Amino acid sequence: MALHSSLANDYSHFVENRVPQNLLNFRFYYNFTNDLRWDSNLYYSDNLSDKLFGVDVDAYIKLDSKVSYSLTDEIEVSLMGKNLSDSRHREWGSALYSMQREIGRTMLLKLTYDF
Repeated sequence: MALHSSLANDYSHFVENRVPQNLLNFRFYYNFTNDLRWDSNLYYSDNLSDKLFGVDVDAYIKLDSKVSYSLTDEIEVSLMGKNLSDSRHREWGSALYSMQREIGRTMLLKLTYDF
C-alpha cells in the first residue's frame, strides 16, 4: 500500500505543476429573434510556469464571439471572431510534450447548408 500511495502522490505533484491553477469559462448567448442569434465565450487561464519542461505561459483572457442568421430552415450565415480580446497570446498545450502555441486573432465568415 505504501508504494501505491507514494506513486499516486508523485503523479499528482507531476500533473499539478503542469496545468494552470485557475481556469474560468463564461458563456453568453442571446436570441434576438428565431433567426438572429449571438453567442460569446470568455475564457481566463492562469499563468503556467514549469522549469522542468521549459514552459512559461502568461495568464490570458480570450473572447470568442459569433453572430448567426438563418436565411432559411436549411441555410445559415455566421460571422465568427476568435481571440477578440488580444491580437496574440500564448497558450499551453499537452503537459507531456510541453507544447506552446501562439494564438492570433481570427475572423471567419461561414455559410452552412443542412440537407
